[in-house]
Amino acid sequence: MVATRTDYTADAVAAARSVLLELTHLLGQYREDIVLVGGWVPELLLPQSQERHIGSMDIDMALNHRTLMDTHYRTIMELLLERGYRQGAQQPFIFYRTVSVNGRDVVVEVDFLAGEYQGTGKSHRTQKIQEIKARKARGCDLSFEMYQEVAIQGELPGGGNDTTTIRVASIVPFIIMKGMALHDRLKEKDEF
Repeated sequence: MVATRTDYTADAVAAARSVLLELTHLLGQYREDIVLVGGWVPELLLPQSQERHIGSMDIDMALNHRTLMDTHYRTIMELLLERGYRQGAQQPFIFYRTVSVNGRDVVVEVDFLAGEYQGTGKSHRTQKIQEIKARKARGCDLSFEMYQEVAIQGELPGGGNDTTTIRVASIVPFIIMKGMALHDRLKEKDEF
């Protein structure tokens, strides 16, 4: 569990970036219904910032439960499992991917989130999207209306450099979601 800025290792951040790049390709057929939210937003939206953002050791992907109903050739769940992702037993909206960085295995957590409105009722913590139960997150609905297409580059798991584009929540939904998260929890990592 991350407690402070010093807990972020270069290998863990590199592993997460690698998995993010892989996910962008893996789920490419659903790209219009997926937006990156969470810890990677500052680095990807503000790459020239004077104080470099630390990156993130996990990935938060918002799935649009209002539009992501039809499946293409394979469902999101099938694509993830075929590629070696493991679904969390306790929290079904979390998946894990183990990748090797500098000869060391690193486990990257991928959280699938969804908006609160429409779909399942208030008493439910998740939205059903295909075979995935995405965790409801306050403010997440805005990310599908306010996003930017951003180019990302890096090394894929297993090697090979690549560049692709991904939809990233703009600053407004990012700040709203972070504000709601801060209201509902206390985690030291939120300060940076």
